[in-house]
Amino acid sequence: MRKNFTFKKDEFKDGDFIWVSPKNKPYYPNVNRLYCYFCMVDGVPQNFRMKIHYTAEDWLFINKWTIKIDNGFKFDVTPDGNDEVRDNISDCIWEIYDVSMTAFDQSMLDAISVSKSAKIRLNGSDYYDTKKLTSSEFKYLQLSYKYYRKLGGHFE
Repeated sequence: MRKNFTFKKDEFKDGDFIWVSPKNKPYYPNVNRLYCYFCMVDGVPQNFRMKIHYTAEDWLFINKWTIKIDNGFKFDVTPDGNDEVRDNISDCIWEIYDVSMTAFDQSMLDAISVSKSAKIRLNGSDYYDTKKLTSSEFKYLQLSYKYYRKLGGHFE
């Protein structure tokens, strides 16, 4: 599984602190993408996170997203407002949200790990946008969760 991830040491943190991100993590913010990542602190996986990059011509001001997996289950994810970035260049805007996953979210991650496809609805203050996750996004969501669990990661 290791070959599907990048590892970046945080030289400003004490101890051995490494961010583990899937290889499909976007380099630039103006890409639509949903992915999960986590950190390793002294060899122990922790802080499993879900990050969404949304880009379009119009703002949504996302306040929640709903993931619907192929078996019909729906799960809501609500950012807390602390980890959001909104910006634009000319007529291209982007909204980025970064949410820590908890034990409450584990049932969603368990369901995703055994599913074949998913859609996401990004709910904004006035509008919404619905997208089908690409096969690559879906594959890396599953891989990130499975890798985190295989390394001994758990949820608080």
